[in-house]
Amino acid sequence: MRMRHRVLPIAPLAALILACATDAPRLRVAVEGSTFQRAPGASPGTWVAASIPFTITNIGEKSAFVPACGGRPLPQIQQFVAGHWELYAGGYCLANVSMVPRELRVEESYSGTAAIDQPGRFRLYFGYADGPAIADSRRYDALSAPFDVR
Repeated sequence: MRMRHRVLPIAPLAALILACATDAPRLRVAVEGSTFQRAPGASPGTWVAASIPFTITNIGEKSAFVPACGGRPLPQIQQFVAGHWELYAGGYCLANVSMVPRELRVEESYSGTAAIDQPGRFRLYFGYADGPAIADSRRYDALSAPFDVR
C-alpha cells in the first residue's frame, strides 16, 4: 500500500501571517451613530443635509497619510444601491486650497463631519498611504460601518 502525503499550500498562509505582522498604518473610521435625520428645508419639498460626525484614528504602527483639503481629511461617501456600494460623493477640493496629504501619527485622531442630502444607506471611505507621496506609496483602504440617512 502506497502512502500519499497531502501537501498544503504554504504561500497563502505565509502571506496572511506576514500581513498580520506588518508595521503598516491602519485607520479606524468611526461614525457617531447608525441613523441620521435630514431636516426640512425653508421651501416645501426641500431638505437640509444630514450632518454625519466621524473620527478617524491611526491604530497602526506607523504614520498614515490621508488625502486632505486644507488640512482636513477627505472622506468619500459610498451609497448602497442595488446590492453593491457605489461612489455617492466626496474627495473634491477647490484648486486654490492646499491638497497636501494629512499625516496621522500613531494613535492620532481627526474628527470631522460629512453632509448627505439624500435618504439611503451609506458608509465613509478613506483611502490612505504609508508615505506623503501617495502616488508612490503603498495604499490602503478604511471603511466606516454602514449607516442610514432618512
